[in-house]
Amino acid sequence: KVPNLPLCNIDDVHLPPNTETEWYNWFLWEQFANRFASALLAPRHLALAFLRKANFDPLVLEQQFGLTYETAAHRTVILAPARLHFVKVVAGRELVKAHSDHRVELPYTAMRICGYWSAAAALESAALGQLVTQRTRLVDSGEELVCLTRLAKNADGEISAISVGARLENAKLF
Repeated sequence: KVPNLPLCNIDDVHLPPNTETEWYNWFLWEQFANRFASALLAPRHLALAFLRKANFDPLVLEQQFGLTYETAAHRTVILAPARLHFVKVVAGRELVKAHSDHRVELPYTAMRICGYWSAAAALESAALGQLVTQRTRLVDSGEELVCLTRLAKNADGEISAISVGARLENAKLF
């Protein structure tokens, strides 16, 4: 029998990290929680079948599994056979999240440049659900990136720009 425990929102008990190490550990736990939740909601074999048919557009997971677009984008980055990255920007051009699958050696600044500017442009001019694309060449390395961004609304009605990006050689996945 499951005990009758009071429910509480994790935000009610979470204190913000104070040090760089605490932030890093908090980020790892959040990543783990996102991976676990998305795996439960969109099992690998089913999600991959839908993603392959839709050219790895996270929108298909949102529609087929009832996920938020953000969760669908996380799951797409995790399952894609190519190396992808994820960026989330909210109103005021505030970068909230930027990460890549553990196999990616893409520098954090590269994710931030491509995904951030694509997301900022979407927040300024795109309609909810509209796809915004950006191709970026990094000055220092000459590497080219492609980012696909959509505006999404969460349960609280807040709008954010979610970008999924890849190196140009992996963009054929899209």
